[in-house]
Amino acid sequence: MMTKAEFLSQLRVELEGHPMRDEIVAEYTDYIEQKHRDLLLQGNNELQAEALVMSQLVDPKKIVAQFSSGRLKTKPILRKVLLVNYSLFFLGILITMAQSTVVSHLWFYLVEQKWVILGAYSLLWGCIGYLIGKKYGFKGKKLHKRIFQFSLIPNYLFMLIVLYMEPIQQWFQPLLTPGFVVMCIVVTLFFYPMSKVSFKMGVFKGI
Repeated sequence: MMTKAEFLSQLRVELEGHPMRDEIVAEYTDYIEQKHRDLLLQGNNELQAEALVMSQLVDPKKIVAQFSSGRLKTKPILRKVLLVNYSLFFLGILITMAQSTVVSHLWFYLVEQKWVILGAYSLLWGCIGYLIGKKYGFKGKKLHKRIFQFSLIPNYLFMLIVLYMEPIQQWFQPLLTPGFVVMCIVVTLFFYPMSKVSFKMGVFKGI
């Protein structure tokens, strides 16, 4: 069984010429160190912890083969995620603007559940990052970034419109309590960093 140093050295050699070599090696280094710390906390000694970590890793040649297996077909995945996000986005706008009694009851119910909805939406983006990382590994990094670029731009624009356009603020008045507004801004700004952490967790889980 290879040691950590031998594994990383061979991985670097096998990735010679790959544009993401340094990044891939750094990610595997972080993964090994993180797992090593976890195993030490579980009561294993240094040698046992390293042996357990290394036993979970595949041969560096197989890792390189994964990164050389061709380009990801990202368009279908990108379309599906964007469809879900934009559907939720425009559904919320339609419910807000609708005037019927039934929809009004739904609107006020959603206002009462605003913290739950915010938490669920945050969890959704965390899950998206995790699933992309687990399924595609490091190769999914560009896909993950593209999804967020196309998905969060409308969110940011809409947030600015609500904050600075008084006529729009009147529609959302029941939601615009100071605490909720501040939390929405903070959470929206942290969607991408949070999902990057989830993406890395997914990558490690899929290793």
